[in-house]
Amino acid sequence: MDTSPTGSSDCLRQAIDDEINSSEESTRALKSRHNTLAFISCLPPETLAAIFSFLSPSAWDQEAGHLAQICVTHVCCQWHETALNHPCLWSHINFTVKPAAGLRAHLTV
Repeated sequence: MDTSPTGSSDCLRQAIDDEINSSEESTRALKSRHNTLAFISCLPPETLAAIFSFLSPSAWDQEAGHLAQICVTHVCCQWHETALNHPCLWSHINFTVKPAAGLRAHLTV
């Protein structure tokens, strides 16, 4: 075991980082459980998919450069899975050329 001040500080820092990571994971799990109690989470996937069917290829936010179909996949795990498993949302691919600003928004890190 390293008894130098630097080694001791590194171990303490690592222990604190581990505790922070554990706390953040617990918070994520609690938020997920909390969200499952929302009314929208009680809808069966078939009903949610029927609602998603109203998202058409024209449901495009021109200014932000987002397809509505993509946006719903970022809401929660249930919406992500339901949207990806709903073929009507993906039966038409729009290859419209976006303004350069829209492309830059997708390419930034």
